[in-house]
Amino acid sequence: WFSELGLRWYATPLVSSIDLEIGGLVYTACPFNGWYADTEIVRNLTDAGRYNLTGFVAEKMGVSCSDGFGNLWKDRAALVINEA
Repeated sequence: WFSELGLRWYATPLVSSIDLEIGGLVYTACPFNGWYADTEIVRNLTDAGRYNLTGFVAEKMGVSCSDGFGNLWKDRAALVINEA
């Protein structure tokens, strides 16, 4: 069911509008690329201000969001997102 969400993620992040200064010269058109850590991807998918998939994934897992375990349901959902 997770693949049915149709989520796509860029393999390599690209950051632009960053100046590169070498030897006193400033290069303004120098793109930078880096890498994603698992924690960054999970945070993007679970943060309320971003994709906010925690509740949806918990529901699909059959985990109650009010099962008396506080926020542990969020941890279980984040773990599944991380494994995916």
